[in-house]
Amino acid sequence: EDLSSLSERIRENKGLIYAPIIDFEYWGTYSMTGTFYDCSNLIYVPVYDSWSVTDFSATFYDCTNLIMIESLDLECALNAPSIFDGCVNLDYCVIKNLGTEASFNMLDMSQTKWGFGGSMSAQSVIDSLITHSFNRAEAGYPTCTIKLPSYTYTNVLNSDLRA
Repeated sequence: EDLSSLSERIRENKGLIYAPIIDFEYWGTYSMTGTFYDCSNLIYVPVYDSWSVTDFSATFYDCTNLIMIESLDLECALNAPSIFDGCVNLDYCVIKNLGTEASFNMLDMSQTKWGFGGSMSAQSVIDSLITHSFNRAEAGYPTCTIKLPSYTYTNVLNSDLRA
């Protein structure tokens, strides 16, 4: 059995509220494509030490009630198109090692509420984009575009968390 069969079981369970803990070393996975696709009841994802995953395409697509992702490691991510499309309630998400791969060029958070829900939510944006991110300029990598909801800028800038 591999992660694709686990992904199928997860997608079949439309009532899933809390994402299961996944041992990425055990599964030896390189793709989380569509793992939680259309799991509209999902509200919480635990820490995912997903450093080995290269493809996050549509991983959380249309998880309309998803509010929190404790931590998601994108260290080896080559792409993540539509990873958060339809996640209109995602408010808290710590992303680690964003942009570590030179070919990773875009993360779209524009359909979410990332950074909107107060100081804890704003801190998840700061942690993702500053504390736990990869310095692409220092590595000589091309730019990476991160599309944010318009209110994220205001909320983070106005938060008490500014350094």
